Amino acid sequence: MSLAADIMTKSAFAAHVGVSAGRISQYIAERKIFGDALEGEGRNAKIRASVAVEQLRKTLDPSQRFGANGTATRSAPAPVASELSFDGPEKPKATVKPTVIVDPFIDEVAAEKLKQQKITTARMEREEALELGRYMLTD
Repeated sequence: MSLAADIMTKSAFAAHVGVSAGRISQYIAERKIFGDALEGEGRNAKIRASVAVEQLRKTLDPSQRFGANGTATRSAPAPVASELSFDGPEKPKATVKPTVIVDPFIDEVAAEKLKQQKITTARMEREEALELGRYMLTD
């Protein structure tokens, strides 16, 4: 990838890594993307993709890969590609597919974190049932 192709807008980088553009702005504000990964400042800042991806791998907690329903987002290979689709003879439209960063270590950590969360949830449910009197201590 050439250096010029490596520099993207926030929205293009968001599509590249599979998050919203607003989330990229949050990453920048939280200093999870910083320094060499940024070119420019403020609204018009551009992102150097290769550097930013490495920074995110180092700064993001693997538990942040969990969705709202508590299931882990597992990485899967998805090609970085632009496909041309024609709506007619006028002009082609380019569509960019978001990519998912493939890292077996992240998969392993996400699976372990999910396992730990299930154990914690089961323990808390048992404690709640004991407090409500569903369980009785007997001899």
